[in-house]
Amino acid sequence: MINHVAAVEFVAKAFYELQEEARGWDREPEALREPFRRYARDAIALLEPVGEKTPSGVHVNSD
Repeated sequence: MINHVAAVEFVAKAFYELQEEARGWDREPEALREPFRRYARDAIALLEPVGEKTPSGVHVNSD
């Protein structure tokens, strides 16, 4: 199973590559990559089963 850090990086890179002006994930500065990692963490959290804690520690509730 893929670990959480690797999953975030994989999803972040996929989001980044959807841009028309993408030059290459490894060529971009950290300041540009970090927002994509945030988006990836949010997307992954939405896939977590309801009622469980996400990797960031946020409790997802169905209420």
